[in-house]
Amino acid sequence: MSHGITGDSFWQLGERGPAWHHIQGGIFVPGEMPSVALRKMGEHEVERAPLAAWSEAGQEWVPITSDFALLRGPIASDPSRKSLGVVTADYTVVQHAELAGSLDALVHAGWQLETAAILHDGGQLFMTFNADGYVVNGDDIENYWAASVRHAHTALNIVNTPVRMVCANTFNLGMQRATERISIPHFRTAHEELGWAVDVLAQAHARDEQVQEELTALGQTPMDVDSYTSVLDAAYPLPRPIRRMQAIQQRVTDLGGSFEALEVDTLAEYTRLQESHEAKLALQQRLRDAVGERVVSFNDSRPQYADTAWSVWNSISEIESHRRGKSVGTQVLFGERGEVMARGYKQLLKVAAAR
Repeated sequence: MSHGITGDSFWQLGERGPAWHHIQGGIFVPGEMPSVALRKMGEHEVERAPLAAWSEAGQEWVPITSDFALLRGPIASDPSRKSLGVVTADYTVVQHAELAGSLDALVHAGWQLETAAILHDGGQLFMTFNADGYVVNGDDIENYWAASVRHAHTALNIVNTPVRMVCANTFNLGMQRATERISIPHFRTAHEELGWAVDVLAQAHARDEQVQEELTALGQTPMDVDSYTSVLDAAYPLPRPIRRMQAIQQRVTDLGGSFEALEVDTLAEYTRLQESHEAKLALQQRLRDAVGERVVSFNDSRPQYADTAWSVWNSISEIESHRRGKSVGTQVLFGERGEVMARGYKQLLKVAAAR
């Protein structure tokens, strides 16, 4: 399992034990400011460099004004300059130091910098903050906020997550299990939006209290068959028939009801669409069944919360946090699993409010 850490750039709060990868570039003291911590870790500045293409006709280099390369300067573990990717002219660079400086406001608000690391050859910085956990329905809820910037990617991300990030893998897991997310695209307003987002984080304690109340209410909300079905319908909606399939079916009706009357390529298209639709339908049904199995298991292990909204919420979040996928990174980036949990959670709150 690769940790993705650049050099020895993983730092953490001094009272914590070693991370699984046993890399420890240094420690943070209680109250350490992110801007100070980053200077100790080593700043990894990048520059946006113009591109050029060689013209055979003119025997000269022709500037490319629409795209730029992001270049990372020499660092302790790599004395060479490194290209982190190509971006458009609209791309705004947010340096690691700027992100860290903005995050000082969180420590002023009472949060503790827990972990930080430089990943992907200096292309990414993440910092994790302990925002104080709480106990809900007998469960310890860890409450971490994490902020990250990765150069040449689509956005900065600030997330609320139960995961304490210590490497690239736990960063991906933390993003996957995030309950709240603020994404800031690398456009010209990125600097202003970053300041706004940190202000939101600094006021997050009020939201924490609301979440505790919501989660506690789930443990006091009985679920019947109708309410359970409504949650599954919200979290795992069954796919509707594809419009093109319906159009071909109508054409079959117009031709007398026989698929044999279709052109060969149209019949092949319909077969592909039908197989795709059935595969999506089967996946959603498997996920629904998996949630049902987890509900039974949860009920057996936690009888005091059996057949409550808390049981269903734990089952959905567990399935979405641990089920396999073709590419966890892609799923995290496009928010598929987070959207499932958000839909299920919203419907569970509706059920709780109706009791």
